[in-house]
Amino acid sequence: LLNKGVRIANSGDVNITGIGDSGGASGNRGVFVANDSDVRLSGGGSLSISGTGGAGSGSDNDGVEIIGGGSQLAVEGGNLSLTGQAGAGNNGANQGVVVEGAPQSNSMEAPICPGLTVKL
Repeated sequence: LLNKGVRIANSGDVNITGIGDSGGASGNRGVFVANDSDVRLSGGGSLSISGTGGAGSGSDNDGVEIIGGGSQLAVEGGNLSLTGQAGAGNNGANQGVVVEGAPQSNSMEAPICPGLTVKL
């Protein structure tokens, strides 16, 4: 869970990886960015966010979830990649990558970030 943000000044690539827990019924997310959080990378590297949802018995066992109108992803001079694998919950509402609530990404605007890749 990323709550309120992280800023990384780095000239190389940065990977954020998470694996959801399998102990709870639902909400076992690999990477969860919420509550007006920012993930910002400056210095020319690329940012890769990847997650695997946990094996809870319920729903929302998502690989990567980014929610909220104030949440932002920003990459300066590199690419942004989101990769998610849904967890194995029984409900069926488990997804690889979830983006909801109109989060903002200036990585989609040239020249800040030339490319956005989403892998499900």
